[in-house]
Amino acid sequence: MRHPAIRRGWFVWRLAVMAVASASCQAKLEVTPPEPAAIAIAVSSSTVSLRPGTTSTPIQVVLSRNTTATQPVQLGLIGLPPGVRVTLTPSTMLLSDRTASLELLATATATPGSSLLTLKAESGTLSVSAQIGLTIQP
Repeated sequence: MRHPAIRRGWFVWRLAVMAVASASCQAKLEVTPPEPAAIAIAVSSSTVSLRPGTTSTPIQVVLSRNTTATQPVQLGLIGLPPGVRVTLTPSTMLLSDRTASLELLATATATPGSSLLTLKAESGTLSVSAQIGLTIQP
């Protein structure tokens, strides 16, 4: 009577695997995980000075991203004082976008003083920022 493993072919298969495993042939498999997504922003001017009723010259926002950061990037400005408005074009940067334009408008009711603004760029769980000093002159 035969052994039950031989009837199912397990014994023959195991011998074949053991023979291949003990051969002098070697193979090396290296798997490199993809680079984590990363973004960065820079602004062409870190300080702006305005009088009430005037608009800044456009500030260029430059977006850098690595090849794995493929999601749209949302831009936003935090810390605007009362009487100051912002225009961001575009406010959502797609994969093909590398630059955006930021303009500040000090309305006639803008109060003189200094503020530190934070430009945020967010994409999924990624978030980076750059700061802009704003002075409203009398």
